[in-house]
This record gives sequence, structure tokens and C-alpha cells, in this order.
Amino acid sequence: AGIVRNLVEQIAVTCPKACIGIITNPVNTTVAIAAEVLKKAGVYDKNKLFGVTTLDIIRSNTFVAELKGKQPQDINVPVIGGHSGVTILPLLSQ
Repeated sequence: AGIVRNLVEQIAVTCPKACIGIITNPVNTTVAIAAEVLKKAGVYDKNKLFGVTTLDIIRSNTFVAELKGKQPQDINVPVIGGHSGVTILPLLSQ
């Protein structure tokens, strides 16, 4: 968390209008830390701070593909929610 805080503090000073993608686990927590740092610096923009959870989609696609005997690239399982076991939700349908 300290590393993310330090990096975002520098971003707030050197490039306050940057789009920031957070991929550091736990994403749920590190995005919140980044948001607070940006708010404190007076440069927070909810449209420019993102939590990147692509790995969750890749895992979901792979899991379903294995169950169905298909290739992961042929499967599309949207994933919503946070990046933790409690909050992550793959959207499955028939």
C-alpha cells in the first residue's frame, strides 16, 4: 500500500490529469488508497482512476472453457464486482 501511495502522490504532482490503472493486489484496497491520495491533493477525477481486473476475466473464460471442452478465446464470461473472493462475480448464462 505504501508503494502505491508514494507513486500516486508523485502522479498527483507531476501529471494530475493522468489516467491511472491500478493492477496491484489487492485491487479493491489499492484503488481506494489511490483515490484518497488524489482527493487530498485536490486532483481526484473518478473517470480517470481504474482498477484493472483482466486476470479475473481470463480465469473465468479458462474455467468455463475447460468445463465445456472449448478454447478460452472462444468463451466470454463478463466479471463484475471487486477483485476478491467475496466481491467478484462472473456473469454466467445459458
